[in-house]
Amino acid sequence: MYLAKLKTIFFLMLFSSPAFAGDMTVWIERPTTKVLPYAPPKSRQNVDLKSARNEYESFQVVIRAQDGDLSDVDVSSTPLVGSNGIIIPEGNIKLFREYYVLVTDPSLFGNQGNERSVGEYPDPLIPFVDPYDPAHPGVGAPFTVPTGRNQPVFIEVYVPENAPAGIYKGHIYVIVSGEPDVEIPVTLEVWDFSIPRERSITTAYGFSWNEILRYHCGTDGNRDECFWRILKNYEELFHDHRIDLQDLAQGITSPAFIFDTDGNLNPLDWTFYDASLEPRLNGSYYSDGIGAKRFRDNFFAPGHGHGGLTDEEYTKKAREYARHLKEKGWFDRPYIYVHDEPWMWDAKEGGVYEAIVQEVSLMEDGDPEWDGHFMATNHIVPELDGSIDIWCPLTVNYDNWFWGKGYATREEYRERISKGEKLWFYVCNATFPPYAGYDLDTKIGFEPRIVKWGAWYEGGSGFLYWHTNYWKDPRPWEDLTDRDAFGALARNGDGFLIYPGDHNGTLSPNGSPVDVSLDGPIPSYRLKMIRDGLQDWEYFILLSNMGEEEYARREVSRAYRQFGIYSGDYNPSDPPWTHDEEVLYSVRENIARRITLKFKERGCSCRVNPDAYSGGTEDFIGIFLPLIISAIAIRYAIRFMIHHK
Repeated sequence: MYLAKLKTIFFLMLFSSPAFAGDMTVWIERPTTKVLPYAPPKSRQNVDLKSARNEYESFQVVIRAQDGDLSDVDVSSTPLVGSNGIIIPEGNIKLFREYYVLVTDPSLFGNQGNERSVGEYPDPLIPFVDPYDPAHPGVGAPFTVPTGRNQPVFIEVYVPENAPAGIYKGHIYVIVSGEPDVEIPVTLEVWDFSIPRERSITTAYGFSWNEILRYHCGTDGNRDECFWRILKNYEELFHDHRIDLQDLAQGITSPAFIFDTDGNLNPLDWTFYDASLEPRLNGSYYSDGIGAKRFRDNFFAPGHGHGGLTDEEYTKKAREYARHLKEKGWFDRPYIYVHDEPWMWDAKEGGVYEAIVQEVSLMEDGDPEWDGHFMATNHIVPELDGSIDIWCPLTVNYDNWFWGKGYATREEYRERISKGEKLWFYVCNATFPPYAGYDLDTKIGFEPRIVKWGAWYEGGSGFLYWHTNYWKDPRPWEDLTDRDAFGALARNGDGFLIYPGDHNGTLSPNGSPVDVSLDGPIPSYRLKMIRDGLQDWEYFILLSNMGEEEYARREVSRAYRQFGIYSGDYNPSDPPWTHDEEVLYSVRENIARRITLKFKERGCSCRVNPDAYSGGTEDFIGIFLPLIISAIAIRYAIRFMIHHK
């Protein structure tokens, strides 16, 4: 017992404050901490990860230059080795240099503890090596850290589906001028369950393929082999983050539905359409072999008119499209996105609700089984009752937490869900603090993650985002908000979750920084937080399906009460969702351990937290004790010199 306590004391002394190596300070942050360039050092010195299988789990190494610029800085990782000898290889560990973008025009509003302000924020994540080039040349490292500034490195670990449960260990090294200066221990506990490969949650994120040619494939703008290759790299990135893009057909609107003078539909050629959709739906297009869950139909948008067709022709078109989808076995995969945000447009112009109702009815005349497919980015309104099957409200239009009255309540949505209707959510430039959203200039890194917790808690089964590459051309890395289009409502980062990886397109030399030239996108910090939220959402679904929804809801309610509240009613001592990242990790771990327990009760093998070190007391005294004492002596000598020079 005495030696066990001694062990603990020594390790706490060794790893309880930042590591100093000459002019460099190094520490560890959770991935949910947004590290600003001048934030003070923290005390965490070891990496302690916990993850299910088929999950990404991340952390940050922060390097601070103390008394002079640090040049030729690099970070490397070892494999993670389990007590059973199983190895999670280095290839499963990805490193990114966090790039600071400058916000000169902060997003509107903010609240105590989560203000919006001018400053530099980490968002683009430049990979250490080029993931799109088979030779994997270096890109994001080595790098320079200017005096007095922080440089965070985002590190993600993918835990494969075949990794046995248990403890895995390895190291991270911070290297300066080719010499390792700081060694950081990494411990990963793999829980004895996997999150599903197939997505349980519908995601519907917008993407514009036209933007690719502005920054890739040369100045001629041709959609040649280069375009299709780079498009796939963009799609793979989103797929890897559990996100399905809305338009899987990537702008292909053939076949054209053309009627002759007698109202008969001309023969249709589905070749190009099917060639685009089929591999994306069956998974053969993606490296992991998993197909997209759902997609946005390209041919109908009730509320926007018939496209020059008569009512009868519109109905025939709906009938023929349904027939083809059923023939291919895809009829359950599309959703029909009616006129966007009809609540806004009907208030402006009038008649939008009525047009939606009429055109939905015409489609169902063509095939009654279209019922169940219609999605509106709208809160519940009586005008659309019976026409809309999937309600997708803006989070500020859900319940009366923001407006005070006049909106369908949480209880009303639950009643609709019980009757078979579905609930999705979306955020956009109208998502004001203290509502959580995707703002680039929030100082709470996990805002995009907590939104997903709320979506599950409220009974949602999907999440929509209007755009992922709505770049402010021609300076997408510098111009972070579109005041021209959205005025004062514009928010930094709204409409984009990635950055162009090159500056060699029709807008050349604009695009990525000169030292970044990749045949694909640069992910954002916010995109990583979204994936974490989607992974958490899978935890909640998994536990609920085991009969433990009440427990899951009780745990999640420790971190989330509601999406937000009107800013005038905001109480910083009682926020609508926690600002404490440790609460998130506590909830997540409790739910994971409950899942593991339920699997064990069902007779599944579940070895959690085995002792990874099998040595005895003599090994500890003979090997580790002298090393620890030496390290402590060196540490205090360095600190004495720093404070007395």
